[in-house]
Amino acid sequence: MLDHYVAEGIQELDGSKLSQLVTLRYGSVSDGVLDLGATPRSGNSSPDSRSFCINRLLEAGAGAIAELERNLIIERVRAGMRRARLEGRHIGQRPLEIDRVAILRDRNRGDSLTNIAKTHRVSRATVSRLLKQAKDAEPVSI
Repeated sequence: MLDHYVAEGIQELDGSKLSQLVTLRYGSVSDGVLDLGATPRSGNSSPDSRSFCINRLLEAGAGAIAELERNLIIERVRAGMRRARLEGRHIGQRPLEIDRVAILRDRNRGDSLTNIAKTHRVSRATVSRLLKQAKDAEPVSI
């Protein structure tokens, strides 16, 4: 039933369908009314309190539908990513193809980080990270 509302949109939601959604979410309409903080409808309640109750129920129903739709989107995206991985396709940004040896050689020659970055068409932060990785990878002599 909720899939239909996700597909058709909230405009189609009326009072008769709302009670089904509230029952699905809270177990019964009266439990939904109590859980949302509104007083249950009685013979002496004013029209304002009834409209408040209905508005709260509509908000809860719309929120439940929005949450469901968001979860369906997340599930579809994850399924697509899983399928792509199984098919051997790369997901995400491809790693940079950088000549690490040339960057280290240029730095050992005394070139600045900015000049090395411009020469190799990478960011200055990438050059700095590569130099740090190379420094960390060197064996420590005692």
